[in-house]
Amino acid sequence: MNYLQASSHPQITQLVPANGSFREVPLPAKVPSHYPILISVTGYLHFAAIHDIEKRLTALSEIDRPIIILRMRATSLLGSTAISFLEAMLKLIQEHNGALILCGVEPGVAKTLDRSGLLDKLGHENLFYASDMLLESTREALERAREIQRQMEGVDEEAEEETEPDRAV
Repeated sequence: MNYLQASSHPQITQLVPANGSFREVPLPAKVPSHYPILISVTGYLHFAAIHDIEKRLTALSEIDRPIIILRMRATSLLGSTAISFLEAMLKLIQEHNGALILCGVEPGVAKTLDRSGLLDKLGHENLFYASDMLLESTREALERAREIQRQMEGVDEEAEEETEPDRAV
């Protein structure tokens, strides 16, 4: 197997919180609305890999109010195709009133996100840098996702209150 074939299929899995750590499981086809999902992508995000990732993640970003955490710990470079993909994914998620959070981001990748303008669209509060503390940025990103989820649930409660008819006594 040559390098391009081996690297064109990055590993994409879901990380599920379990007993203070994370369990790695296959990526589901569907997730509930406004439920944080932590996705780990391992491998170089170049043109040959993007098609596979796009195919697997687009369905998740089309649910109502998706909260997607993309763990990019093993990603040291982003090509223009990856930037275009992330930009399109962010747009799709935002069109569905959701949020995209990136964690495990290396400084070089963050520079690329900044130079491309994608970091401003994403929001600095939704980017968590890789550190020497194992899974620290992943835990921080998950807490940010839960904060967003609580905000979304608050919106649901307000909407329900507004639709309840006034009752005359």
